[in-house]
Amino acid sequence: MSGMVCGARVWLLNSMPKARLCWSQYYAHNVGKGGVGVQPCGWMITFPLWNGAVSDTDYLNNAGILEMQEEYAATFAAESGSGENPFVNIVDKGFRSIVAALRAGKQLILQPFFAKSDQKFNNHQVLTSAAIAADRAGNERAVDVAKRAGMLKRGVRPTENLERICDVWLGWRCCWCLPLA
Repeated sequence: MSGMVCGARVWLLNSMPKARLCWSQYYAHNVGKGGVGVQPCGWMITFPLWNGAVSDTDYLNNAGILEMQEEYAATFAAESGSGENPFVNIVDKGFRSIVAALRAGKQLILQPFFAKSDQKFNNHQVLTSAAIAADRAGNERAVDVAKRAGMLKRGVRPTENLERICDVWLGWRCCWCLPLA
């Protein structure tokens, strides 16, 4: 499954404590962060929204995504008899989740290669990073779909119930099929 954490804009002008919890340095505004994943068959899944102040790495490590995949992998291995782990998590450069993924059922993490500004990539690094970017493009489309709900698209207003917003976000959970192209 390809996965990422994204932010849905939240307006919390009437509550400074909530605004502080939802502020994201990366997005430079208040957000609710949620996980989005795409299975190889094209099915999309969303994971609960958290406050925007949490880092993407902390979200991935603590939201239960890796544990859910581990549980599924154990069932898959038992039913198929293969003993193989079917999960590869494709993430951006900024994630620091390799150890967490290994602890959660020896899952794999694919990330583009890092390079200092004066360093050039070799051929293998270029091709690997390009392949990862191509796979992540499908996940970017899934994020766009997850943000299409009117409440999320326009931004959450101060009078709206945040639990309802989370329910709207989770409404996309395993109910949308994306084209693979």
